[in-house]
Amino acid sequence: DSVAEAAMMRLAARLRADIDFQSALASPDTVVPFRSLAPVVERHLVDQGYLYNNYSYRVFGYESRADTTFIQGRDPRETRAAHGRWNLGIEVEPQLRYTLPPGKPLSYVLRLRSDLSRTSTRSLYVEFRHEVRAPSRVFTELLVDERYRLLHGLPDYDYAVYRDNVLIEESAGKSHTPELRPQGTPPAPGTHRALTDARYSTVLYAGVDGQTHVVIGKEMGGYWRPMSLFSYLFVWCILLTLILSLANTYVDFLPRAVDITWLGKPDLKTKIQVGVIALVLLSFAMIGYVTVLYFHNSTDKYHDANLARKVAAILRNTEHEIGLLAEWTRVDGTALQRIVNPISEIHRVDVNLYDLDGDLISSSKTDVFERGVIAAKMNAYAFQMLARRGRAQVVRAESIGSLDYRTAYVPVHAPDGDVMAYMGLPYYSKQRDLRDDVSEFMGTLLNVYVFLLLIAGAIAISVANSITRPLSELGAKIRRFKVDGANEPLVWNAPDELGVLIGEFNTMLETVEENAVELDNARRDKAWREMAQQVAHEIKNPLTPMKLSAQHLRHVIARDPERARPIIERTLTTLIEQIDGLDSIASNFSQFARMPEPEPTFFDLREVVLSVHDLFREEDVEASLAAEERLDLVVFADKKLVIRVLTNLMKNAIQAIPDGSRGRVELSLSRRGDRARVAVRDNGTGIPQEMRDKVFAPKFTTKSSGSGLGLAMCRDIAKASAAELWFETETGVGTTFYFELAIAPVEAVVEALDRL
Repeated sequence: DSVAEAAMMRLAARLRADIDFQSALASPDTVVPFRSLAPVVERHLVDQGYLYNNYSYRVFGYESRADTTFIQGRDPRETRAAHGRWNLGIEVEPQLRYTLPPGKPLSYVLRLRSDLSRTSTRSLYVEFRHEVRAPSRVFTELLVDERYRLLHGLPDYDYAVYRDNVLIEESAGKSHTPELRPQGTPPAPGTHRALTDARYSTVLYAGVDGQTHVVIGKEMGGYWRPMSLFSYLFVWCILLTLILSLANTYVDFLPRAVDITWLGKPDLKTKIQVGVIALVLLSFAMIGYVTVLYFHNSTDKYHDANLARKVAAILRNTEHEIGLLAEWTRVDGTALQRIVNPISEIHRVDVNLYDLDGDLISSSKTDVFERGVIAAKMNAYAFQMLARRGRAQVVRAESIGSLDYRTAYVPVHAPDGDVMAYMGLPYYSKQRDLRDDVSEFMGTLLNVYVFLLLIAGAIAISVANSITRPLSELGAKIRRFKVDGANEPLVWNAPDELGVLIGEFNTMLETVEENAVELDNARRDKAWREMAQQVAHEIKNPLTPMKLSAQHLRHVIARDPERARPIIERTLTTLIEQIDGLDSIASNFSQFARMPEPEPTFFDLREVVLSVHDLFREEDVEASLAAEERLDLVVFADKKLVIRVLTNLMKNAIQAIPDGSRGRVELSLSRRGDRARVAVRDNGTGIPQEMRDKVFAPKFTTKSSGSGLGLAMCRDIAKASAAELWFETETGVGTTFYFELAIAPVEAVVEALDRL
């Protein structure tokens, strides 16, 4: 046992450094009382946690000069036997040897000699036997929190040690593996072989001597273990996702493909799913909290009752022992010391005995007082309650570092009924076992709730989809809804609230379609009536001068035929002009009724603007042009339609100038990012506020020279060319019309030229 051997050598070094211990070995004639030597060994041994908890020990003092013992109270024959075992042992270190007794556990013998005297014939033998110390007493549990130092987790395993196929040691941990025996052909010395099935994992190790075999087993958890592994991984993934989403909410570092945040407005589907999952998680947290609270309360009640039973039994036993002692001798502090250890062994608890002043008389665990871990005074509150107020029992919560325990203090009565001492009984409820039980239960509960969470998630997704799918379809139908188009009704067979909503929506569709037909007919009738009125108005305008001219000509012919010739010529000219006007009106209506299909090509917009400007240069207004010389803006549109738009805008600008005013019309061309903008600005009277909404509506002008359809046609051309047309106006200042087109990409122009 290499771990134990290292601990024994550390113990030897500490004992050699102890002056009192070395003085006892160096004096050749002094007999050393065992009760003064054993506490020294115990004090240094308790610091070696593994050795203290896994080996029992005995101390022998051998005097080689007289072949006897120098420790008072030790049998010389046992001392000579220990000396013999040293001589027969197998050497590990010059001071340490081990033996392998047949059918018995491993034993070590540590020999210590005095460093103060070279002539001393005394040797101290500390014999260790492998024997796991049962941590049944309070201070053992408190001070040695890790029972197996350097062997963490050993209590979780079962193991058995065989020598020559004879069981010499076994320990049942928490695993409860079936009987552990070497099976099959043993492995080679110093090697091991593993055997694993669905429930248990077993390792067989062969010692280097070829005679010792160690079998270690642990329960694997069966088919439940993979489920636990999945549950823990699932929980960690959920926590990691939540942490990443929270961090990404404030520090945007995740790629757009996995962009998850806690902000934004979640849709109804997400709200339903999050609500169901949150309800499951909240129930898990509440059940876990209530369970842990219940475990703690139940454990506290159990241990309170257990402590009360132990205190009553120990007190009866102690007072019975005192009564027996009183029959043979006087009961004093020395007599009381003799009953502490037997009572501690019988009831398997630590016992502290205090005098009437609260000072420690004796303890079954003196090392914790000698090392200063606990003061050699009883609890002050308990002393006041027992000594001053006559309480029969006081239980106080005490602690050593972070480890908490309880101590029950009771008065010890003499046979005559007087209080002769106070007894303290530390009690530890083994919180480690409680934590293990709670952890095991919470682990099982976690497994169940992970699968409940998955099931709840699936149900939440199904329910949310069943609720939101018709709502999504309803929203899509509403987005695609057209008053004058065919709208398909939604189908929902379930007679629930959604069914009622969808039924009302379908009824609304039918009503809207019926109203749309009626509205369309009414609108068409109104449009035809307005158009008939406008056409009649436009036709009546030229008919009036035509009628007057004809009446004047007839009057002249009737009165003075000689003067009729020049009048006839002038009248015919007027009639021809008015007939041309009627023809122009008919042509405009025909063009508005059927717009030509656009034939887009690549062309330089600057050249078109220059040609339109040259066309109107000779008008009675001042027409100016603002365009950079090297501004080449190639667009992809129908050149003829663009010319028609610009021509109409220039005509409207000229006609907007009132009579008697010096008109100015500015035609400009500029670039706005990837778009080309043409602006036509005039200094007319502007457009009145009440007419601005009707600028692009097909209406007829009151002037005899126009039909009022120019801007309406310009609007339709702009839509067909993917262009934009709008205006800005200010009453009394003028109006500016803007016509904007997309500039053709250079790659598209080059590709078109290559095709040519």
